[in-house]
Amino acid sequence: MLARRYRLTKSDNVSGILKSGDMAASQFLIARFRKSDLDHHRCSVIVSTKIEKTAVQRNRIRRQINEILRLNWDKLITSSHFDILILPKKAIIGATYDEIEKSFLKLLPLFQ
Repeated sequence: MLARRYRLTKSDNVSGILKSGDMAASQFLIARFRKSDLDHHRCSVIVSTKIEKTAVQRNRIRRQINEILRLNWDKLITSSHFDILILPKKAIIGATYDEIEKSFLKLLPLFQ
């Protein structure tokens, strides 16, 4: 799990990104993001009940994405910083960890 300072925690931050943030998509993930005035990136993962009805599966998807973020966090460090919201697509169900990680890595050039 990411340190608290690297997480988006307030609902107004998340709703602001959903309303006015830019969007990028890969095979399994959608990234909504906007520039931040902070000296670091902040990130959050939201898995809707539209993606998976059971909480067990939603939490599994959330844990996998958080682990991918944690392991690849050093690749995000750039001169400009973003607030990032990761939203999985329905296609993520049944995908392996490696497939999800490849999908995330395709989104990385956007934050550089």
